[in-house]
Amino acid sequence: MTFDTYESIKNLKTAGVEERHAEAIVAEFKKLQDSSLAHLAMKEDLMKLELATREGLMKLELKIAEMESDIIKWVFGISAAQAALIVTLLRLLK
Repeated sequence: MTFDTYESIKNLKTAGVEERHAEAIVAEFKKLQDSSLAHLAMKEDLMKLELATREGLMKLELKIAEMESDIIKWVFGISAAQAALIVTLLRLLK
């Protein structure tokens, strides 16, 4: 968004505002506009955020896959231990 400072000063002067006051008003408005624009996200900012989000999501998916693998290993290990325990108890009861 562009702001025509010359046109604004001219309009204020036409409305009866002294030139030095018009210049001060326009200067403050311009500073306010510039500071507001500094907080807006630009396309590059959004692209960087999207890339960082995708990278984070990929890391999270990898971590979940590793955890699933660990869980499967534990389940099979515990199942094998239970089977061995059951077989041992059955042999002892004979």
